[in-house]
Amino acid sequence: MNDKKNIIRKAVIPFLKVFNLYSLAQLRDRGPLVEYGWFRSFNEKKPVDRSGKPLPWFSYPMIYFLEKRVKPQFTVFEFGAGNSTLWWAKKVSRVISCEHNVEWYNLVQKTAPSNVQLIYIDLSQNNYPETLTGTSKIFDIIVIDGEERVECAKQAISYLTPGGVIILDDSDRAEYSEAVQYLFTHGFRQIEFYGMTACINVGKETSIFYRPDNCLTI
Repeated sequence: MNDKKNIIRKAVIPFLKVFNLYSLAQLRDRGPLVEYGWFRSFNEKKPVDRSGKPLPWFSYPMIYFLEKRVKPQFTVFEFGAGNSTLWWAKKVSRVISCEHNVEWYNLVQKTAPSNVQLIYIDLSQNNYPETLTGTSKIFDIIVIDGEERVECAKQAISYLTPGGVIILDDSDRAEYSEAVQYLFTHGFRQIEFYGMTACINVGKETSIFYRPDNCLTI
């Protein structure tokens, strides 16, 4: 009986906490959880803002920072497609995204505007990081939020504009520390943006790696 009670308690208490926060925020119709659209994203199980528009699955502080600095003439490459692809597409001139999950690829493809190029990558071919090489282009922003992030970071350096920056999601994870150190040794500095993110009730870190005279004027 005690085991059953513990199972119920573990399942119900987190729900009640979220429910109570939601009720309070809706009553006041203000506060960051409502403003950011966190409740909507939690209910819809996808990163969206208060009005249901797509968001990257970055920490909210990172999104706030980018909103003020991204320029329409920028070009973006993403390792990992999703709602972030649609968000970038409304803000920059060109987005190229590679994706290994065929379901995600098909989902984004259905709604992607004309300034988005999606590339499907079969991981069994062992060429995921080299997708960037195949574009034969350079980019203002390269986003690393997919597979093989360490190798992707190593590839990214050669495909940035002189003021280009790299965004590494989940940059606080131990398995990506090699990527962080590699970028440091190649002259990049790091700004960590830690905070809440859409859909889930835990914090996460997203980082920007930049050099002097960068496109975000850091």
